[in-house]
Amino acid sequence: MRRLLREFLLAGRGLHGGEEGAVRVRPGEPGAGLFVGRNGTFEPLRPALAVPGTARCTELRLAGGAVRTVEHLLAAVAGCGIRDARLEFEGPEVPILDGSALPWAERLLEVSEPAGAEPPRRDGGVRRLRSGGSWYEATPAARATLEVAYEAAHPWIGRRRAVWGGETGSFVREVAPARTFARWEELEGIFAAGQARGGSLECAVVLGPDGPLGGPLRFPDEPVRHKLLDLLGDLALCGFLPAYRVRAVQPHHAANGRLARLLAENGAGGGADQSAQ
Repeated sequence: MRRLLREFLLAGRGLHGGEEGAVRVRPGEPGAGLFVGRNGTFEPLRPALAVPGTARCTELRLAGGAVRTVEHLLAAVAGCGIRDARLEFEGPEVPILDGSALPWAERLLEVSEPAGAEPPRRDGGVRRLRSGGSWYEATPAARATLEVAYEAAHPWIGRRRAVWGGETGSFVREVAPARTFARWEELEGIFAAGQARGGSLECAVVLGPDGPLGGPLRFPDEPVRHKLLDLLGDLALCGFLPAYRVRAVQPHHAANGRLARLLAENGAGGGADQSAQ
């Protein structure tokens, strides 16, 4: 675990709307958990705040107005072991920065200090979820770990697997730098849907038939690492990172959000297997 010592602000353009926005990250009261809000008004972060079924990003419905693309920030908060914080949003969208969680993680580490080991815990029984082509299994564990399998018929994706064992160091080195991505053939549909209006090769990877545009990948398996990053950020909607070993196949934001709601609702439950279709 880590404790925030002082606040910071990062600002920039949003990926989908293209408008300027900012987030001010402030230390929270010890033991209070994660709070989100606008204009000095905060409420506990919880899965019910997420807009169901949002495509290509995660959006929160707050009292002062919705804010989208929160997943990279939340992944950095969870991956860096920050348990208590207040996240104050300015504008309709979290800045995309370089398309990864690394700028958030670097700032969080700069303004925080170790706060001891997280107390061991187990959050209920085995949970399973199937949503279309996506499948999840969450098994109680001493701490959160993630395993993601992702496959796409593209020469630069193929069939890949990524694992995160719950450590801050490996998150910063191996997960946080993975950038959001799209395949070249998807772009027309993305633009037609009014998305990625703030996108560029400075904040996203575009995978063409002959390779990534705008420069090399940061990892040979960068797309699946980013899928893991998104899953981590979406599970952080629980207001903490649930103590489960989560296995996910073909994860996406809408299904990730359903899993977060399932784990939050049953976190204090018993050990019986449960499934949600």
